[in-house]
Amino acid sequence: MDYKFKSFRILGFLVTVMMTSISTANFSGNRCSTHRTGPAPSVCEGRTIPASKARNLRVNTQMLNCSANVDHYIRRPQKFDFNTWATLVQNGKKQEAYNLRREQQKEIAWSGSVPFVTVETWVWESCDLITSSSECGTTTKTRIYDCSYTTSRSCDSKGRCTGGNRVSKTCTESYQDPNTCYADVSHRENWECSNEIMTYSAKFDRPKDWTPQTPGYKDPIPNKYDLLPGEVEDIQVLNNQSMASSVSPFTKVGDAWNEYKISNTINGSTKASCIQNGKYHANITIYTDKRIPSKKTPNAFRLPHDSKGNKILALSSDTVKLEDGKDFEIQSESKNSFIAGHPSAVYLDDTSSSMITLIAEQSRKNEEREVQKEKLSLGKNNDSAEALKKDPAFFKNTKVKIELLADNKYWWKTSSTDPIVVDDIDAVEMDFRSFSTNQDIASSDLWKIILNSKVKKNNNIYMVSDSSERTLRPDQKYLLKISMYQKGVKGFYKQDCEEDSEAWDCKWWSLFMKRNEKDYYSDPIEIYFKTPEKMQDERGFGRKVLDILDLF
Repeated sequence: MDYKFKSFRILGFLVTVMMTSISTANFSGNRCSTHRTGPAPSVCEGRTIPASKARNLRVNTQMLNCSANVDHYIRRPQKFDFNTWATLVQNGKKQEAYNLRREQQKEIAWSGSVPFVTVETWVWESCDLITSSSECGTTTKTRIYDCSYTTSRSCDSKGRCTGGNRVSKTCTESYQDPNTCYADVSHRENWECSNEIMTYSAKFDRPKDWTPQTPGYKDPIPNKYDLLPGEVEDIQVLNNQSMASSVSPFTKVGDAWNEYKISNTINGSTKASCIQNGKYHANITIYTDKRIPSKKTPNAFRLPHDSKGNKILALSSDTVKLEDGKDFEIQSESKNSFIAGHPSAVYLDDTSSSMITLIAEQSRKNEEREVQKEKLSLGKNNDSAEALKKDPAFFKNTKVKIELLADNKYWWKTSSTDPIVVDDIDAVEMDFRSFSTNQDIASSDLWKIILNSKVKKNNNIYMVSDSSERTLRPDQKYLLKISMYQKGVKGFYKQDCEEDSEAWDCKWWSLFMKRNEKDYYSDPIEIYFKTPEKMQDERGFGRKVLDILDLF
């Protein structure tokens, strides 16, 4: 009995509190209107919407939606017999070179699938106690507030002033106070209905009308959609761009090197209704419009390999003196991917070397042809001059930039030293790897970039500018960021202002928006190393102080 008495007392207290709240907020009655109760049929086979979420269910909102998902296809340059093809191009046999590439390179086509789910959504209403002016109306109320003010002060010509006195005053105003009532409140619900799959077949269209006789044809891209060394595209096939009541396949090319037009169809149309246990198959065709000439150079470097394809250690090291006078030589890569030592040079394979060299050679032949046309009057002089402006001759001149970064407590910090910038004349080493059967190795140059040149001070990445002070400290992690730039390769890659002086962002008026290195240098590859723990410290006092500050 005591428990029952306590229960009634608690219930009475809650009712009292609720009624007090309602009276305070001007209770305006029950405005709920029940049109439907009980469970409702679901559009998902074998399911029923429970009564607790089906009151006043709005039938026009009940539908099946399909989620969005994506499948990726990574496209890289296709393999072919580069040496035979290059020989044909150099001898002016463009048609034979074109035919060779078409025979050896298959059309790009692939298939895949995109998983997704169907989701049923609907809107229902609950009857809730709410405070709302729009649903429950308002009650006019009055409030009193202090509206005291200070009178204006005025002075005559003799400096006698009056006013500026504070006057006490009380004001009243009316306002509309929202009422409390029971009203219908909408809720949006959803649940997963089924797992679905959209299969697809995709291909790049290889145009038959793109031949050596076509205006604008370029030998390195005989299929029009070809990629050059270092270039990569991420083909993304989506069943939907967002959740929708239909399945509408969409394809986009990530980091595209060409402008494309893409055809997407599904079950013979541009979209299909979202249904449970549906059969979906999309057909995708990618048409190449033209090359994008304004993209920065890709990074065609990769870690070096020998003629048999075995990886070579990318860093060579000075013999470092330790505190006890012993020598420390470079060690192999450790578990944490940091190479221990004091690198004196970095070795890299430039996989773009042969192709860029060939493009440079062909540009000079084109220049010779234009000059001959002028001499023989086979074309208008101004036409030849315009052709040379658009596609001038150049010699292969690949620039490489290396930056040194030190690891501190919170981030990688750029070294106080200047970056090293070298070209292939100074840094490419001759080797015998051309005998390799691996095309990438046989067609690449081996770069050896000196990091601590004793001859060229600006080629020593460990020296502080305008001094002989060294920067590396013992037991420290470092990072080399290596970028490349194909200078002179117009029509394929963005150039610096020296090569592209007519560009709007290379004019005198573009002082604050001038073309920057990051616009034409590639994204970097990264190589890590760590100095020995007991290496002799050759830093000056000032450098040690600055390095201590970097730790915080």
